[in-house]
Amino acid sequence: MNIKAIIFDLDGTLLDTLADIALSMNQALIDHHLSPYALDDYRYFVGNGVEQLTTRALRAQNGDSKLVESVLQSYRKYYDQWKNKNTQPYIGIRELLEKCHNRQIKTVVFSNKPHQDTVKVIKDYFPNHSFAAVLGHQDNKPLKPDPTVLYEIIAKLKVNKNEVLYVGDTAVDMETATAAGLTPIGVTWGFRDEPELVKAGAAVIVSSCEQLMSYIEKRDER
Repeated sequence: MNIKAIIFDLDGTLLDTLADIALSMNQALIDHHLSPYALDDYRYFVGNGVEQLTTRALRAQNGDSKLVESVLQSYRKYYDQWKNKNTQPYIGIRELLEKCHNRQIKTVVFSNKPHQDTVKVIKDYFPNHSFAAVLGHQDNKPLKPDPTVLYEIIAKLKVNKNEVLYVGDTAVDMETATAAGLTPIGVTWGFRDEPELVKAGAAVIVSSCEQLMSYIEKRDER
């Protein structure tokens, strides 16, 4: 059956945002007389929203849990300033989105990143691509892997679940797709590795945008 829509995670899937996230959180930690982390540590801190990012950064060095809100506010301040300092789309992403547009495949961004930040970076890095929807986390909505927002997206797109791919780079993404009854596609160019994606239920693993487009084309030929 033809693919009519693809729902993309943002951080680690469309954009390599890790350096700017690490830079911002490290400065927030330093401001609170705490130790910064190496870049790779953040691969396992991210994925469940900024509150969990902050909690994990504190917990990993036995920081006072009472500091979560203060550190989080500092992080938000720095990330707002530095979110475009090192961030870049992954290789082939812009071309992939253009090919989706040419094939009349609707594209959606769905992230645990705060909604305002999600909308801003999408406008900054993909100003010429028309997404059907761009959604980050909002206070009145549950975080992934809860599938509630995915159900709303699918209803808005007016497509069947078997016509939709969900593309992401973490276990949270695979679990979200599975919970919603979508095909989970794991990408290995992001923050986590293939074993994690497979264990979390990835139906397909791709290591490049070319491989992802090849999979889409093969699905359309069936």
